[in-house]
Amino acid sequence: MKKSETAGAKAPRKTERINIWLPADQIAWLKKKKNQSDTIRALITEAMAMEKLKESVKKR
Repeated sequence: MKKSETAGAKAPRKTERINIWLPADQIAWLKKKKNQSDTIRALITEAMAMEKLKESVKKR
């Protein structure tokens, strides 16, 4: 049994691995972060929220 399947463990995230190409300055910035995956997910979540806000303002 995998560790994530044991009783009391958090439900496994349903994620998919992708590759991205970044300029050197962005790579350097990202490497300074403690958890690169969490940082990228947070940036994408914020960008998606901003898009939704922009669309909701347009509808009015």
